[in-house]
Amino acid sequence: MKIYTKEDINNVLVFFISNIKRYFRNDGFEFCLAFIKTKNISCAASIKNALRNTDLVFATKNGIVILLSGTPYEHAYALINDFSKFVDGDNKICIVNFPLDSDNAQDLLEHLEAKFSVNHKEELF
Repeated sequence: MKIYTKEDINNVLVFFISNIKRYFRNDGFEFCLAFIKTKNISCAASIKNALRNTDLVFATKNGIVILLSGTPYEHAYALINDFSKFVDGDNKICIVNFPLDSDNAQDLLEHLEAKFSVNHKEELF
């Protein structure tokens, strides 16, 4: 089990998306990228242990980013909302979907950051 860092997010997303486009381009494959604002970063390992092997967790200074592979928005929201309550109950979350919100890594991260800023009036990273 590996917990990735904020610096890893872009590289992992580029690799992940390129594989989706190569192998699943016509299958309607989607994933969600979610952010949970928390100061309790130590819970990242517990969250990773609760997820599937195909999901990824990134610890940042302001919270936890989770990549939920093959997960539509509705399922991601329910799961992330539960994790947010487990972490500290602050419930400041944000979720974006590939390919609905964007089909490339940089735009997806920018969309996540902009959406969090609009919804919570705070910076994501």
